[in-house]
Amino acid sequence: MSSKVLLSGAAVLLAAAAGVATNVFTDGWAWPWGLALGVLVAALAAVQIATARGAGGRAAPGSVTASGHGSVAVGGSVGGGVSTSVRGPVPGQPVPGQPVPGQPASGGGVRADGAGAVGVGGEVDGPVETQVDPAP
Repeated sequence: MSSKVLLSGAAVLLAAAAGVATNVFTDGWAWPWGLALGVLVAALAAVQIATARGAGGRAAPGSVTASGHGSVAVGGSVGGGVSTSVRGPVPGQPVPGQPVPGQPASGGGVRADGAGAVGVGGEVDGPVETQVDPAP
C-alpha cells in the first residue's frame, strides 16, 4: 500500500475524530476535549503537509532537458506510462544508455539525452517503454 493511500486514510480518520471532538467540546466546554481537539487539528495539519510534499516523492527539478531524437523528459510525476519509439539512424545522436560526450553525467534537473531516452524527476505509475530501431 502506498504512502499516499495511507496518508489519505489517516486524514479522513483524523477529520472524523476532530468533528466528534468539536461536537463534544462545544456541548460541554470541558478542557480535556479542547486539548484533544487541538491535538487532532495539529495532527491533521501535519498529515496535510506530508501529503502536499508528495508523500516521499521527489520535488520537481530546476531544469528539464530532452535533447535526443524521440526523447522524453518530465520534471514531475507521470500518472500513467511513458512510451517512445525511434526508427532509423539519427545522425549525431548518442547511443541510448551511454553518456553524452562533453556533458556531465550528473547534475541538477532531469536529462533525457540520446535517441529514445526517458528521464523522469518523480514517480511513474505505469510502464516505461523505449524502442530504438536503427534500421531505416
